[in-house]
Amino acid sequence: MGKARKLRREKERRSLDIWSVLTNWYTVSVVVPAVFFIGLGVLTMSPPEFKIAYICFALSAILLAARIGYWLIFEQIQRGIQPFIFAFLILGLIGSLWVVSMRWVAEREHKQLQEESHRPYKIGIRSTIVSDHPGNLTLFMAGYGNIASPVFYLINLSILNLQNTASTIEGYSVAVGDSANGPWQELIPISLLSTNLYALGINNPNQKSIGFPRGVYRLGTAMTQKDLTHAILLDPSPKLENELKEAIGASKTMGGWTAFDLRDHTIRKIRDFMRVTIRDSTGKSFSEVVTIPRTQSRRSEIDAQVGLINVVGPIIDMTSFHVRYYSDPVKAP
Repeated sequence: MGKARKLRREKERRSLDIWSVLTNWYTVSVVVPAVFFIGLGVLTMSPPEFKIAYICFALSAILLAARIGYWLIFEQIQRGIQPFIFAFLILGLIGSLWVVSMRWVAEREHKQLQEESHRPYKIGIRSTIVSDHPGNLTLFMAGYGNIASPVFYLINLSILNLQNTASTIEGYSVAVGDSANGPWQELIPISLLSTNLYALGINNPNQKSIGFPRGVYRLGTAMTQKDLTHAILLDPSPKLENELKEAIGASKTMGGWTAFDLRDHTIRKIRDFMRVTIRDSTGKSFSEVVTIPRTQSRRSEIDAQVGLINVVGPIIDMTSFHVRYYSDPVKAP
């Protein structure tokens, strides 16, 4: 009995210690602002996470109000009407701020829904392959004539036509940034119709295709001159440039692979956001900011929209190619 009573008292003491930590002013002063700013942070995402913002703002208000109530009931020594007037004013202020924050989020959500209902297109990034290591050799290289250029971004991009009529896309551009509001680094497009796409360092000539499910794939291993001796010709299927030769039907999706060089080769890293701008045959331009996922999907379902890159050629030696950036100006003879 004595041992059981001792264990019970120890358990109660630990519970009191945990409760004292949770109700400590220092804990509340850290947790409440953290939860509040998480709510603000998710509103900067693309698309914004309105439900998480609602929960964070409500939770921060509840935590602060509960702490003031605890102080009023259990910690307040002074008796009289003054503490209750003070608590009433503070709780009223907290309630007012909570109502204002809920309305503010609701207005932003309503505005977002209105914009989505009137926008002509929806942009999707199915998969992104990024090379961020130093040097001018990457796993994927664009070859044209006797020149080979590194491909820093290989993107499988889709465009959904939300209009009631067919639309023809005449041009598009892609920029990357660390924030949904920029600043943006414009990428230099590499035509997959006028260049050949190669993969370096390939030792298995029997592989017929490479599949990339949704997500981001970081190529952090630097290629060497030795890898140029084992290059293989690829055929990304489909190519976005080729697909966009035809009009996108009403409520139809069109997509494919597209390749890019960096404008500034000193900045190489995986960014969190991508801004895609398209221009159609009517002269209408539309931009959408898309969040770039850091990791591939871990869900158990099968990805039915795997981006395929077919292997169409034998292993060749590319050491005779002149390596230069695609964005470098061509020197006059």
